[in-house]
Amino acid sequence: NDGTYLHRWDAFHTVIGAKYHRELGYFDLYKCSYAIDREGPRHFRAVKDIRDLHTRKFEPADQHIADNDCKQRFTPERLEAFKHDLNEFGTWSSKSQWKILMKDKGFNGTPFYATVCKLLINSVEITLEGLRRLAVIDPILMLIAFGVVGWAYGARTAAIVAIFFCVFFPNRFTHMGGSILRFDYAATLLIGFAALKKDKWGLAGAMFAWATMVRVFPAIFAVGVGIKIASDVIAGRKLAIRDEHWRFVGWYAGLLALFFVISLIGM
Repeated sequence: NDGTYLHRWDAFHTVIGAKYHRELGYFDLYKCSYAIDREGPRHFRAVKDIRDLHTRKFEPADQHIADNDCKQRFTPERLEAFKHDLNEFGTWSSKSQWKILMKDKGFNGTPFYATVCKLLINSVEITLEGLRRLAVIDPILMLIAFGVVGWAYGARTAAIVAIFFCVFFPNRFTHMGGSILRFDYAATLLIGFAALKKDKWGLAGAMFAWATMVRVFPAIFAVGVGIKIASDVIAGRKLAIRDEHWRFVGWYAGLLALFFVISLIGM
């Protein structure tokens, strides 16, 4: 990332989208960022077209922000913080980058992901150094996950998993490196499968629940475990579910419910 390490494009969506989700929701990240910046210091003045996140169509910037109510959504204190954070991001990226950034598809993290990110973001100053510290969480999580895979499956399997992860085309650094909590779901899924290997079904359920709530699609892995449980019941020709299966279901369902409540509070 041009020697900065922090993925500023991705961090803009995560930091501004999560920190100011109360005011921006899922649809007005670009609109309000452009409208507030336009009053000064105009970092985004090169932007000519903006994606309307309601319709996914591109609109002329002036048309997109016409009659907006962005300033009215913020308290005076939150508005000053928003201006400060926009100014920080505005100084880190080029005019040409802003021209295409606001044609992306906005912030699309789940409510639970937004809540977790907001807690992390509020713990640091919005500076390059502060956000760089958050961007190292993912490599640490993945190293832990590879270590846990080694504990469960052996060093050879852990090495193969690590190599695959590092050369997998969608994971290339250009898109994913230097981001904030991009791979927490991958780390928790790996730890969850390692826990299953070691017959720690409760831990597996907890890890799968986290992955589900931050990305949704990992629920398919919990479905797979559910099919395995069902097949064991059918094979045993009795309706009794083993204790370890109850632990998985209990931890998975219980944490889904807890994380859902946390999402409601955080939003």
